[in-house]
Amino acid sequence: MNKCVGTTEAASLLGISSRRLRQLLEKGRVRGAYKTGKFWIIPLFNHLPQITKGTRGPKGKWRTSSPPALAKINVNRNHIGSNIKKSPQDRKPVIS
Repeated sequence: MNKCVGTTEAASLLGISSRRLRQLLEKGRVRGAYKTGKFWIIPLFNHLPQITKGTRGPKGKWRTSSPPALAKINVNRNHIGSNIKKSPQDRKPVIS
């Protein structure tokens, strides 16, 4: 049977603070650990608690580039000015 220790002793064996160990326990990253009442029971494997690796989280959105424009519209400003004075039948198309 494996020996079991509390959070303070397990943290000193791992070389981390007891608060950091409690954070790992709450995330379920300590293998075989369970809570009885207010206390954590942490089993030792080869005289050390086993910590599983965590994930890095989502990638940042600031590095993504915007998708290229689907279409470009060319508006001829000269035609806009000349169309004001013309009748609707004589107007030239503004978008080319």
